[in-house]
Amino acid sequence: MNGLSMDSFDVVVTGGGPAGIAAAWAAAVNGAKTLLVEQLGFLGGSGTVGGVTMYINWKGMTDGGLTDLSGNCYRRLMQYLDQCGGRYCSGGEGSNCDFVDAEDVKRIAEALLARVGVTILYHTQLAGVEVIDGTVRGVRLIGRGLDAKVACRTLIDCTGDAAGCRLASAEVRYGLEGDTRAQPLTMIFSVGGVDVERLRRDPRFASDEVGHVWRGGCLNDELRQAAEAGEFAGPYKPTHVSMFWSSPKDPSVI
Repeated sequence: MNGLSMDSFDVVVTGGGPAGIAAAWAAAVNGAKTLLVEQLGFLGGSGTVGGVTMYINWKGMTDGGLTDLSGNCYRRLMQYLDQCGGRYCSGGEGSNCDFVDAEDVKRIAEALLARVGVTILYHTQLAGVEVIDGTVRGVRLIGRGLDAKVACRTLIDCTGDAAGCRLASAEVRYGLEGDTRAQPLTMIFSVGGVDVERLRRDPRFASDEVGHVWRGGCLNDELRQAAEAGEFAGPYKPTHVSMFWSSPKDPSVI
């Protein structure tokens, strides 16, 4: 496919994380011929490859009641996850936290987009953006055996680092306007073989009837004791775990 000019699209979305999934889905259901470009071999971004499997669904109080602010694409994804046991909520459906299975998200997100007609290119990156008179007219894509130009009317940059905007020579800003600071990284790791029943008996931790456990802002005393005992190898001494949760399909994996 080297040098091949592909068909044109109304919308090209670059980046297949949560933002890219939602953007591609919304474009397609509104009638746009849509192409999603993802550098990895699956969708989900930080929500899959990064292991950040706690999704904040942004339920909020409006007009005296709880309103789902997360939109149709997210709701459909959660409904399909429910059908295969790939999701549970902290504190029931009224919670704003959904805990999901990363492998199920990869599979279901792809099926969700395919169902509405989105074309997906994996192992592909944006290499250039054609701009004529201040308007995006096309993109250059490179990947495994691919070097192609694609005409498009709209480019939606969901890369997370404004890669598409930079290639289009658009103005970009990093971080907050006042001090350019950005949100810190979310560091995630998994531990298997956890004695979940012991945690469930601890009143500090929340749990459900299935056996999942979760808690936010915790393990402060344990981390302090570990630091005092010299158990941290590097200079960074964590003071708390912002949140932990069980894997939906195996509560013993935290």
